[in-house]
Amino acid sequence: MLQISVTADIKEASRYLRRVGERNIPLAVAQALTGTAKHLAKVQARSTALHFDRPTKFTQRAFGVRMAKAADYKRGTMFSRVFAKDIQAGYLKFGVEGGRRTPSVTSLFAACHGLNFRLPTSVRFRSEIRHCLRDLF
Repeated sequence: MLQISVTADIKEASRYLRRVGERNIPLAVAQALTGTAKHLAKVQARSTALHFDRPTKFTQRAFGVRMAKAADYKRGTMFSRVFAKDIQAGYLKFGVEGGRRTPSVTSLFAACHGLNFRLPTSVRFRSEIRHCLRDLF
């Protein structure tokens, strides 16, 4: 006949589980927050194709993720963040908020002088731009 006997120390088991939880809960929360943020960044990247006409890969990779840190758990400041990178944020805001993009001075100068131009190195550069802008508008 086979006989199995199991004895357990409930106090020791609960202490062990409490120690394991204290170490692993912050890590689990940080991983969950970071995973959610990474998923949202992928969703945003896919949605650029819906909201913009023929977006480039540079535009689709515009979103970055700041990962959550387990060390911030005790301070109560654990967070993860999805953001648009600096260069892309400069022009993506017009797609989100609307408005009009103003061209740079160089592109206005190029429009005035045609495609084959070199930026002048002379001191008269500003007066040439003012002249050119008056002609355009």
